[in-house]
Order: sequence, then C-alpha cells, then structure tokens
Amino acid sequence: MKRVLLLSSIVIIGLIAMACVSPIVPTYTVTYDLNGAIGGSVPTDAASYAQGATVTVLGNTGVMTKPNNAFIGWNTQANGGGGTYTQAQEFPMGAGSVTLYAEWTQNQVYGITYDANGATAGNIPVDTTSYLQGANVVVLDNNGVPVLSKAGYVFAGWNTQALGGGGTYTHGQTFLMGTANVTLYAQWPVTTNQGFAYAVNQGGATVSQLSISSNGALAALTPPSVPCELRPNSLA
Repeated sequence: MKRVLLLSSIVIIGLIAMACVSPIVPTYTVTYDLNGAIGGSVPTDAASYAQGATVTVLGNTGVMTKPNNAFIGWNTQANGGGGTYTQAQEFPMGAGSVTLYAEWTQNQVYGITYDANGATAGNIPVDTTSYLQGANVVVLDNNGVPVLSKAGYVFAGWNTQALGGGGTYTHGQTFLMGTANVTLYAQWPVTTNQGFAYAVNQGGATVSQLSISSNGALAALTPPSVPCELRPNSLA
C-alpha cells in the first residue's frame, strides 16, 4: 500500500512539474538568396520569429551585383512568381522558415535618395533598391547611423521639396514610383514657436524685439533701436 501511494505521489508531482513548464514555441528564420548575383553578399537576418511575428525586410546591404541587371527587391520564389517585397516592407511570419530571393531586372529603373536638408549631424538613410515604374516604395525612417539631427529643430519626416511644398511622407508610408528618380528632403520644424513681441519703453523712444519660446518666456533679440510713436491701447 505504501508503495502504491509512493508511486502515485511521484506521478502527481511529475504531472504538476509538466504543467508548470511553459510550452516550447517553435520559431522560424528568414534567409536571403543571391539568386544569380555574382558580386556582393546577401544580408543576414539573425532573428528567430514565432508564427505571427512581424518581419521587416532588409535591403541590399551587401551590395549584390549582377551584370546588366538592377536589384529591385525580393521574392518568395526564385523565378519571381511569389510574393514581392522591397526594403523596409513588413510581413507576418507563417508556420515555416522563409527564403527571399533577390529579384533582378534589365528594364528601366529609378532610385530614391534621401537628403539631410540642413541637418548638422548624423547620416541619411540609404534605400538600396531600384524601382520599376509603378512599384511600391516604402519610405524609410530617420535611421542612419547616427540619426540626422539639427540644433534647435525636430525631425518631422520627408518632403519631395526642400522647403516643404511638395508631397509629405513619414516612416512606413508608401507611394508608387513614377518615371523619374525621387529625392526626399528631411523636414525640420523649429522646436519653439518663434513668435515675436514688442516692448515699448515709457518714453516712447525705442522698440525692443523679443522672441517668445514655447513655454512663454521672453528673450531679447537685440535688433537696432527703431523710433516709434506711442498710441493709446498699444499691445505690450
């Protein structure tokens, strides 16, 4: 009887231990294939992904080359008949590892260039893909190493014109490639309101120009004195 109880206790303890062990979640990998390239090397994704995890597609970071061809992205099939992806696109991992094959074309292609547009530090991101007309372009983040920065300003995306008068894009947005290369310029709105106030002295002789910061503080800008005429109910 004691032996039966002992065996029962061992079985129960074993079942409890098994219940306390977390189940092993299978993971999968992404492998990149040269697919005919004779120069450079494929990018390496060292991550392991559970089913449903988000995969971000890498670019041609190893500068693969193929004579008389341009790299236009990746495909899940070597002959280009599968799913097509370009740099920075995302997809959910399925129930098995994935191989992405380099895609090559001899047709006319176009490129995306990022411009620092006055940044005082950092490096622009680099899009290593060439795009056919009508191809989907995924806009990159400010992820150069180090990132772009500009003293007194904050990065606010990209624009097709340096002064911000064109199309505005942020990280992850997409657009269709046209029939010409595209330059995207970093946009730098100021970090303060850059407003101005005017303080008039009691004698009515001079006007001092002041800047207004985002917290409402005033700071003198020391412009030349300007004669003025005091008027009733003037704004201070």
